[in-house]
Amino acid sequence: MKYFLIMLFSFTCALGSAQVNYVMNPSLEQYTNCPDKGDEINYAIHWTSLDSGWSAPDWVHDPYGVTEYCNACAAISSGVGVPYGSLFHCYPRTGNGMAQVQMFENSTSTDPYMRDYLQGHLCKPLIADQAYCVTFYVNLEIGSVNAVNHIGAYFDNGTIDTTHHFGLIQTQYTPQIIENSIIKDSINWVKVQGTFTSIGTEKYITIGNFTDSSHTSIYPLYDTTLGIAYGAYTWYLVDDISVIASNTIANAGPDRVIPTGSTDSVVIGDTIDTYLPVYWYVNGVIIDSNKASLKVHPNVTTNYVMALDVCGHITYDTVVVRVGNVGIINLTAGFDKHTITVYPNPVTDELTIENANQATFILYDVVGKEVYKTTISSDKETLNIAYLQKGVYVGQVVNKDGEKEIIRIIKE
Repeated sequence: MKYFLIMLFSFTCALGSAQVNYVMNPSLEQYTNCPDKGDEINYAIHWTSLDSGWSAPDWVHDPYGVTEYCNACAAISSGVGVPYGSLFHCYPRTGNGMAQVQMFENSTSTDPYMRDYLQGHLCKPLIADQAYCVTFYVNLEIGSVNAVNHIGAYFDNGTIDTTHHFGLIQTQYTPQIIENSIIKDSINWVKVQGTFTSIGTEKYITIGNFTDSSHTSIYPLYDTTLGIAYGAYTWYLVDDISVIASNTIANAGPDRVIPTGSTDSVVIGDTIDTYLPVYWYVNGVIIDSNKASLKVHPNVTTNYVMALDVCGHITYDTVVVRVGNVGIINLTAGFDKHTITVYPNPVTDELTIENANQATFILYDVVGKEVYKTTISSDKETLNIAYLQKGVYVGQVVNKDGEKEIIRIIKE
């Protein structure tokens, strides 16, 4: 058995106000102990069931209603190992961790309405009157008897923790996000997504089925092609959870430089966040997804484009990783083989450009609006941009042959 201890329990938004995803440990990667049986969701940092009295390795209360933590570190014999669990054969959508949640039961036993609820901490309370995009992914386990609808997410200040009734259907709560379609896919991860406007007190997200059995639509699916069903239960795996303000735009981070001949990589993107619904492109080709940051080492100067999908509203941002020296643009054609130099960067009032005679220099703001344009008339020219507001700008140098190069400029 391998144990992995992460000493980052205090990882909150306080580490950086730029954190975009309010959900902590959104892909369930961080844990205190590797799970060795069911009902151990508390091993996933910042995640729990609705039973506030839960303690590992024993249970203060009945373990029914406690979500399972599944991870690749667990032994297959534990029933919660990846990719072979006792009720599933599936890899996490990303990373090594995921949760197993009982969403439905149609047994005629003494407890026919048992449910699990997966509760996670937000890094700070949501902002009143702010709209948020909520996204998580589910996968139907092959050991389930039925597929169901009404899988949802409920946000509150933590009072949903009932302690003594945590395993029963929480019909007294209405989830802000709910999927009305029956989710039948046991091969692919299915996105559950929606928006809601916060009242300003929400500090927790709870994922589960809050609808009673008579109002939950079911699709019977047990047969020999789907594996061996157990009892009358329905389980779904859950992974990659995000809560993002609807007005959030992509931020690929500051431009980076790899000195010529260096073997070091650089990190681009948002190092505060972990999972985000993003795509990374180079030359129009997707190179990675669902990672807020990437470690890269291009051999030549490369533009990386981040596309952030916030409930269908997609914004883009570009980060340039230059191979060379700081402040140097490697544009030589049409400039008598001289290297253009733009400095200082960051800049306060005056920006100097060398070896760009006859070129056009243009500055754009973050939304692409042209805010400055001039023609360079000497080998070394100083431009006064003191009147521009502080922020990030994109500078474009266009030589007499129409060739272009860009550099991100920070105005302080």
